[in-house]
Amino acid sequence: MGITRWVVVAVVTGAGATGSAFAQPFPFKPLRIVVPFTPSGSVDVAARALQTPLFKALGQTVVVDNRPGGSTLI
Repeated sequence: MGITRWVVVAVVTGAGATGSAFAQPFPFKPLRIVVPFTPSGSVDVAARALQTPLFKALGQTVVVDNRPGGSTLI
């Protein structure tokens, strides 16, 4: 066998020996929108307005998580 035939055999064997990766589809957990302000503020209302379109587009639960305090540094 020539050198090119050995290269072809090595490539085919290597390609067949590799396993495929089974990645989880994105997103696989509920999506959280963290809002650094109190509920019923303008930022909270805007985040909740995005909740339904994101649910329809991604097919995944979307949760708005209000975390006030700390001078809005989360």
